[in-house]
Amino acid sequence: MERERQGRDYAYRPIQDPHGLTALRMHGELARDSDRESALARFVAQLTPDDEQVLRRLLEEGL
Repeated sequence: MERERQGRDYAYRPIQDPHGLTALRMHGELARDSDRESALARFVAQLTPDDEQVLRRLLEEGL
């Protein structure tokens, strides 16, 4: 969270957008798993064909 002074109080807002938060959660889960390769393999195996295409494109683009 980030805070900014507004009068005598603070206004809080998230530092990450929702997509960034999802990515952080995914990284956290992978970090807790002792077998990252199996976890990633199962994740990819459960992707929809459309999501698999998006992932392939992103990997080819080097993202």
